[in-house]
Parts: sequence; C-alpha cells; structure tokens
Amino acid sequence: MQHVEHQFAIPRLRHYVQGWIVLLALPGFLWYAVTLGPLRAAAFNAVTSERSYLANLREPELACRSLSLRRPRVVVIGDSHSYAGWNFSQLQRTLERRVGACAIGGLYADSLPALIDFVAEAADDAKLLVLGLSPRMFWDSPTKQAQMEHHSALIASLTPNARPFFRRAVLGEPLPYDGEYGSIARHAKLIESLDENAISDRLSESRDTILSLRDWAKRLEDVRTTSVADKVVPAICDAVRRSGARLWVVHVPESPYLESRYSPEVWHAYRSAIDALSPCAERILVAPARALDLGNRHYVNRALDDAHDYAAWRRPGAIHDEKAFDADHLNPVGAERFTREALSRLTAP
Repeated sequence: MQHVEHQFAIPRLRHYVQGWIVLLALPGFLWYAVTLGPLRAAAFNAVTSERSYLANLREPELACRSLSLRRPRVVVIGDSHSYAGWNFSQLQRTLERRVGACAIGGLYADSLPALIDFVAEAADDAKLLVLGLSPRMFWDSPTKQAQMEHHSALIASLTPNARPFFRRAVLGEPLPYDGEYGSIARHAKLIESLDENAISDRLSESRDTILSLRDWAKRLEDVRTTSVADKVVPAICDAVRRSGARLWVVHVPESPYLESRYSPEVWHAYRSAIDALSPCAERILVAPARALDLGNRHYVNRALDDAHDYAAWRRPGAIHDEKAFDADHLNPVGAERFTREALSRLTAP
C-alpha cells in the first residue's frame, strides 16, 4: 500500500513543479511575445498613447525602432533638423494619416538611400516620405567618412523594439518627451514675447559664450560642398522609386542669424542639389526662416528648460548660458509655427 501511494505521489509532485514553472515562466513569455515576438505590433498599438508616441518622435532611436510596429502611412526622414523641426501631432492632424519618423542626427545626404531603404522595409504601408534637408547635409568635413560609417552601422542595427513603450504602459516609466505639451504651454508666451532686435544684439555680443554660435563660426570658415552631389541625388531618387512612396522635400529652416551668414555660393549649391530631386519629388518647399514667419526667438531655449532666464535677452551684454540659443534647431514653439506654415504651402492645390 505504501508503495502504491509513493507511485501516485511522484506524478503529483511532478505536476506541481511543472505548474509552478509555467506560472513563473508565463510573465516572461508574455513579455517576450509583446515586445519581441509575434504579438508585438498588435500589443504596441493597443497600449501606446498616441499623444506620447507623437511627442517622442523627437527621440530618433525610439522613432526608428518602432516603425514596423507603428505601421505609419507618412514617415518623416532626414537629420536632426527633421526631428526637432516638426510638430508631429499637428502634422498628423493636418494630413489625417498615421505619422512616424526616422531622422538621425548628423546624417549626410550620402546616407539617405540606405535610410530610405530601411524605412521602406520597416514601414511598408508608408505612402508619403517627408524629407527634411539642411545645407550641411551636402557638405564635406574631416569627420564625414567616420560619421557615414557610424550611420551605416546604426541603420543596419535598427531592429524593432517596443520595450520602452511597454515599460511606460506597464511600469509607468516616462519617455523622454512625455512632458513636451506642458512645456510648450508654459514657454510659448515667454518665447513669443521676446524682442527680435534685442535678441539680435545679444547674439552679436555672445559669439564666444554660446556653444552653438562658436561651433557654427568655426564650421563656416571652410564650407566645402560635396563633390559627389551629382551621384548622391540620383541614388536618393532611385531609393524613393524603390519604396513606391511619394516624396515631399522640405528645407527645415535654421535661425535667421545662421541663414544670413551663408554665402550666395552656399545657397546656390544647396538649391541646385534640391532642384535635382525634382524628378522624384511631388512637392518641394525651400523657404528661409523669415519667409515662414520664424524669428531668432524660435531658436531660443530649444530644450524649453524651465530655469532659462528669458530676461537675459533684454539685458545688455553677452549671454553666458551655453545652451541659450541653438543656431540651427527650432525649439518646440517654433516647430509648431514651422509645421503650420509649411503645411499650408505643401497642401495647397
């Protein structure tokens, strides 16, 4: 009898242990299924806040790695000017299409074909690519080859990743730009009330104390337009045609301070490169900051730091906050204005 009871006890113990193993493994399996496995796209769209997602398209890796999960119909591509310059919520409302982005800081035009190929594969539902350009993307530099190699490796490594969005939904961990809507509300009036003449005076006095101004002064000492632009542009058009998507090409404005410092030769070479994209572009918009009602104030305090001293722009003398002004990247208040003005032109009959 004792022997029989022992025989029944072993299966019961085995089932008990197996039950606990399954119970303990289930959360891990579910986490895998919704972050890396076959359920990730459906789960991603079910738990991701639209408001949060659009705000965090300013974070390039989050944006690029979520493309295949998002399945957008419109994709913004380019360099850092694109992820800084657009208000993605406004863009989506106006176009009435699901918006995604994959813009990479420091990108050169030479790397755009690889980026477009990646986007075409990751977001195969995309019907429109909005390519943001800046003059620097067509320049040579001592670090260009190293940056292109870095970007090539980065683009190749961009596998889908939903984990940051699930950690936000499940654990309440915020994403980098979750607070942007509130920041815009706090800073918009302060930025729009700044006097453009006073800002111009402060910038003239702060060329050695604001990091962006120092960097651009050095960069403008030796501007060399890329010698392979005639090869780069056809390669971009070939990639667009392979994607099957329409293309809008947009100059994302830099500050009036910076744009006024480009020589006529720089503008001519840049415009020629953009015009060469005409065979594959449905719309092209090249307008300087002033033409889109953008002033230098729209490049002040790009991070919308609550500690920023706006009164400093009214006081005579240099500004000693190195991050007070970004010569080539719009702040989010400026991005709202740029998005509105650009779309009014791009969507006109």
